[in-house]
Amino acid sequence: MDIDGVLLPERARFLPGQRMDTPYLCAPQYADPEWPLSTDGRSKWCPVQRKLDPACVSLLRRLVELSGARLVASTSWRTHPAAGKARIENALVEAGFDPRPHWHERWSTPKTFGGARGREINLWLEEAGEVDRWVALDDERELPAPGGLVVNPADGLGLQAYGAALALLDVDDPELAGVGGWPLWTSYGDRGAVRRWLDRAFARGPDSDREIARAVPELIRATDYSPWRHANGPSGF
Repeated sequence: MDIDGVLLPERARFLPGQRMDTPYLCAPQYADPEWPLSTDGRSKWCPVQRKLDPACVSLLRRLVELSGARLVASTSWRTHPAAGKARIENALVEAGFDPRPHWHERWSTPKTFGGARGREINLWLEEAGEVDRWVALDDERELPAPGGLVVNPADGLGLQAYGAALALLDVDDPELAGVGGWPLWTSYGDRGAVRRWLDRAFARGPDSDREIARAVPELIRATDYSPWRHANGPSGF
């Protein structure tokens, strides 16, 4: 789960009372006692004050509650001295979602030199062991297959990415008609075939079909055509 661009899209700057400022350093005499001290020991970090987009957070909450998925933070907030886990929790609670019962025991991706998001997600998956289904919501382009979903940073987590995440996690939303919120093309043919296709794409190890895994991020988000005749589509399963 990323925050900037996903739960804090550009449109969130228009929320009442929003502060889109970058966390900054200030002299200790102007800081609250609980604010974190900087590495130089002479100043303190002003904490993140930004409000998350409640619509984006509501979709995240619904996705987690319907699927039973566990939350893992990949956002830069997880390691910033002015943010961290407590500030992430506070921001989500303020937007209407208490994440505390839903954290994975390994609640954040590892930090790497350069902060390449896709590599950090892959490292987490390798260290976590067997994970049947997963979704990485981010506004960065270089995300691992098959669960990486690129979110439009202007609007954040919306219905299209939400529907793709539902399909990737193999869960329906009873409030959404038709295919339970899944992308439109999944209404064509056999939904069981789509599930088998995704199961194979998520399979790990030497028998994993990388071509199918690479096809998922593109096809799962499609809303205007059916991939049933696509070479890497689900029709062969």
